[in-house]
Amino acid sequence: MPVGFVWIGLAGVIGLAVGAYLFGFSRGERTAGTRQAATLSAKLEAASEAGRVREPAPNTSSEVRDQPQSRAETTSSNPSEARRNADPRVPGLSYWVVMRPRPDRAEEVAVFIRENGQGLDAAVIPSDTGGFPKVIVLPGFRSSDRSTSRVESMKDEILRIGRAFGKETGGKGEPFADLYPETFKSKAD
Repeated sequence: MPVGFVWIGLAGVIGLAVGAYLFGFSRGERTAGTRQAATLSAKLEAASEAGRVREPAPNTSSEVRDQPQSRAETTSSNPSEARRNADPRVPGLSYWVVMRPRPDRAEEVAVFIRENGQGLDAAVIPSDTGGFPKVIVLPGFRSSDRSTSRVESMKDEILRIGRAFGKETGGKGEPFADLYPETFKSKAD
């Protein structure tokens, strides 16, 4: 057998091996991407579901307890449906706005606050102008109570949760460090 045929055969085997490797690598990469997308989708769906069915945390504050419910909450027979469809804010009360994340991350932030806050709840409020939604922390408080120990301890708890959120998500700095109080005014005002 001539040496040329051996070299041609050897080149063919090497070519087949490289081709098989590249084919397997690209197929594995596509499979891994599909699995990762499915996992992320499942996590977002779970976070979204957790946010929709969670009832508000019980309030110990008499000021917040005495406030009237929003119209949607009083007219709906299903409390979790009313919570999902209604703005939980009460006109005249202030709420801590912790951040304005991308729309796909807003519910994740709210769920993290609900799961890690002691006595705190969170809600995602869509932007009126089409910008990023805001994540607020419940319960609300009167503007005149802003410097009370109760509201200051709520702020400290939110900052603690923000540091934990930053550590868990691998972010730099403190994600909730720019929080600010905002007084809710109804659309009729």
